[in-house]
Amino acid sequence: MHKKWTRGYGHNTKYSLKVYNVVFWLNSFPHKDGVHATISPRTLITGLAIDYHKHCKIGFGTYVQVHKEGAIHSDKGHQGR
Repeated sequence: MHKKWTRGYGHNTKYSLKVYNVVFWLNSFPHKDGVHATISPRTLITGLAIDYHKHCKIGFGTYVQVHKEGAIHSDKGHQGR
């Protein structure tokens, strides 16, 4: 499962760091089928919550990949005729 999540990282990043980051973020948010509806697995196990100022800041000019739910993608169905 984690292999598909690590594909977004660059080729220069070490694999163990990729896996660590993927697991870190997957465990940072509650899962809909998880043990608790509002507390993340990370918080349940370690007692530590995500700190916005420490974990969620991205430097100016940093390359990021974002996803927007319901975004319209170019395909032949959307092209005018």
